Amino acid sequence: MQFSIRMAQPEDSSEAVRVVRAVYDEYGFTWDSADYHADLYDLQSHYLDHGCPFFIAELPDGGIVGTAALDIFPALPGVVGTLQEIDGRIRIAGADCSMERLYVDPAARRLGIGRALVEHLIKSGVENGCKRMEIWS
Repeated sequence: MQFSIRMAQPEDSSEAVRVVRAVYDEYGFTWDSADYHADLYDLQSHYLDHGCPFFIAELPDGGIVGTAALDIFPALPGVVGTLQEIDGRIRIAGADCSMERLYVDPAARRLGIGRALVEHLIKSGVENGCKRMEIWS
């Protein structure tokens, strides 16, 4: 199965929600559209307007099957690589970007989509001058 990776457009929000929600439904996770998942409903104001890339994996027919975002921010304070509590969250000191919203539609797994999205995030981080990526799973 062929796919391509492209930068998201504001109109991709509903399909991004569908992909991420499919994974949440698959595992029985709670969906929180008003808070934790609010960014997906407005990719423009949460990512694109801030220079934070949001990538879409797309099939030749236009079907969206994957998402991934790079949140870019000033380097977090503290000794590089140590865990710090910042604004009530555990963060990795020295990180200046983070991998966000890496999801692949359950029906499109094992095709290399996740790997391709990660490679795009890393390349984008380097292009944006980022040195350390925070990754949580």
